[in-house]
Amino acid sequence: MDTWITSWLLRTFGVLVLWIAGLVIYRRFFHPLAKIPGPFLPAVTGLPGFYFNFIKSGKWYKEVERLHTIYGPIIRISPNEVHLNDPDNYDKIYSNSSRFYKDPGFYAMYGMEDAMFCTIPNDLHRKRRAPLNPFFSKKAIMECESIVQEKVAKLCKRIRQAIDDKQPIDLSRGFRAISVDVVTDYSFHNPLNLLDQDDFGSWFANMLREGAPMFWIFQQFPFTQTLLEIMPTRVVKTLSSAVASWETFMVMTKVQVVNVKNDIAAGIKPKRRTIFHQLLDSSAEEGHAAPSDSKLADEALSITGAAADSTGNAMSYAIYNVITKPHIYEKVKKELREAFPNDDEELKLSILEQLPYLTGIVKEAQRMSYGVIGRLPRMTPDGGAMFNGYYVPAGTTVSMSTWNMHHNTDAFPNPDTFDPMRWLDPNGARMREKCFVPFSRGHRMCLGHALAMCELYCSIGTVLHKFEKLEPYKVTDEDMVYEDYVGAVHPLQANSFKVVGKM
Repeated sequence: MDTWITSWLLRTFGVLVLWIAGLVIYRRFFHPLAKIPGPFLPAVTGLPGFYFNFIKSGKWYKEVERLHTIYGPIIRISPNEVHLNDPDNYDKIYSNSSRFYKDPGFYAMYGMEDAMFCTIPNDLHRKRRAPLNPFFSKKAIMECESIVQEKVAKLCKRIRQAIDDKQPIDLSRGFRAISVDVVTDYSFHNPLNLLDQDDFGSWFANMLREGAPMFWIFQQFPFTQTLLEIMPTRVVKTLSSAVASWETFMVMTKVQVVNVKNDIAAGIKPKRRTIFHQLLDSSAEEGHAAPSDSKLADEALSITGAAADSTGNAMSYAIYNVITKPHIYEKVKKELREAFPNDDEELKLSILEQLPYLTGIVKEAQRMSYGVIGRLPRMTPDGGAMFNGYYVPAGTTVSMSTWNMHHNTDAFPNPDTFDPMRWLDPNGARMREKCFVPFSRGHRMCLGHALAMCELYCSIGTVLHKFEKLEPYKVTDEDMVYEDYVGAVHPLQANSFKVVGKM
């Protein structure tokens, strides 16, 4: 009996070894992507990406950059994925006319298939996005600027109180609180009010940061996501405080959705129409049907999560680099003082966005905080595509990264230097704009880009106008670096960006 079991195990092991060997040989030498440049290991397995993202803490984007310096502008980074580092390719993939579509294998890791952000077919995405387009137009944002100004005023009041008390204040948390409160107010007319909490709702920021590594596990091992979904909630909560916070946030979001539905059913009209009043209105767009509660919850989760880190990062990065560089601080203070001579006046967006040096600061902060720092995978449509002399067949994943675009030395000489003046130089302006993609580009670009720009201008401009003697508190350049967990996040051990002020 033991001999039979041993023999069976040996035969099974032998078959497994032969299968793996055959798969490796096929992927490396006979796969349609076999001629694409790149190292051996990523050509045969996706594990290198998982290693650098999960084990090495979100460093795959850096390794991909290194591989490009060795192999050129097109490389194979997994058995069925090609990464590109040539700006001329960006509009082929990410444009209004592009037929490339989101990679379902990548976006499934979010677990929100009903959210517009995770919608795979381009035609379905257009239908889901259409009712929301009017809410995120520049005109609509200008009309609702007061929402942003109210949140900025709250933060400034907190900063003033901290200065009076001679205490540091956490602007990293504060700026994220602005973004979350703005988008939840805009979505439901009922903000989370993180700005009113003593720690700016640090539970929310901790939830996103501590839970971020799970995305790379879900991407590499999709069955783990299914396991978490079928496990009892009380068990899952004991495994991770981030998961427990996420469960709480999901409940809060669903309550918001139900409240909007109940108000509509009761005939209660809000003071202003919100995103979710629009989504629940079947007449909002031709062919639009009001989504189910679960679909609305997915939409709310994706909108709020996306708004928090990307915009908050840019605000923090801007203020940190301004107050640590006296020549920049003095120059922008002078520009703001000339535009707004009164200490207590509200800094209007229409004026702020006309200030050239402030605009340089805003754009440079976006360039160096990236939004989504890593790759944005898309599937090659029928007919395939040509990139840098190589044919890529239909069904192949292709991707480009904001990091590479924003570090292109032709567009941005000395790309690691925070230099607002580069945006005022007319020479090279076309190349800079070509490589500047903090919101991506095309029909899948960030829906909330106009709202984000309003937040950036109003927050950065107002803080620098009202507080002319801010200094960083126990934070250095090393604390401001980013890791790739889809969004750009700071290392877990990094000190949060705090400031102290002088009277």
